[in-house]
Amino acid sequence: GCLQQAQPQSFQGYSLVSFLNFETTLIYRITMSLPFLRCSRLALRNAIAVGVPAAGASYFSSSLSGKTSQVPASTVNCEMKGYTGRFGGTEKLEASARGTLESNALEAMSGQSAARWSIHSERIGGVAKELFCLIGGLESYITSVSNCGGPIMKAIKDKMDSTDWDALHQKGKTMFSYGPEMSTDPTEAQTVKMFVFMKGAKRVLEIGMFTGYGAAAIIEALPAGGECVSLDIDPFLKDWVREVMAKFPDGKKHSVIVGPALDSMAKLPSNKKFDFVF
Repeated sequence: GCLQQAQPQSFQGYSLVSFLNFETTLIYRITMSLPFLRCSRLALRNAIAVGVPAAGASYFSSSLSGKTSQVPASTVNCEMKGYTGRFGGTEKLEASARGTLESNALEAMSGQSAARWSIHSERIGGVAKELFCLIGGLESYITSVSNCGGPIMKAIKDKMDSTDWDALHQKGKTMFSYGPEMSTDPTEAQTVKMFVFMKGAKRVLEIGMFTGYGAAAIIEALPAGGECVSLDIDPFLKDWVREVMAKFPDGKKHSVIVGPALDSMAKLPSNKKFDFVF
């Protein structure tokens, strides 16, 4: 109703339109962020981090007279650290704290939902909670019924999870600071494996390998005589993956080309075509 008024009414010195703008902008930003969210404990925080600075510009730009004015986004954005590809050190949630963040957040918003609220902040919290539960629950369910991983996939994952990636990087053995979260996740690997099988592919190109979990899924779907060529820039990863592949007969289907992917692709033989690219 307030939005239909020619002149916004004032409530406790602030424009009601500003309150509505704050709520609707935040919900819109969270919703639009869905395709980019990872199903993890960081998804909710990332979504709100996207929405709050822009929404705050609408809210805090209100004057005491009820009139609104535009404030440059740079004056309200929180200072953020540069993107590094993963969380490490004090930014990474330790294993001992798993569940604590989620439990505390859900307890604080107990009873709140998109339909049950008394003030606008509770409604925003309710929407965010429902998104969190929906996204997190969907991922765990899909993973629970995606169980067609073979012995090579299991061996790669076991070695990946037991490797101290931080220590390797500190010793200068890897080019970048890696972590298991950078790997192809199980659901994605199962999907790629299914596509390779359905396609009947015989030669597959993988651009970016890391620990070879995705490559292992591809290899297990390839027929006898099939080949998976992986491109990766880090020489350490080639040897790391080769140690696992050498333990299995199907490991001979896999080869790794080290170097920048664009340079490596330009050197691939033109008379050998790929049926599938990942």
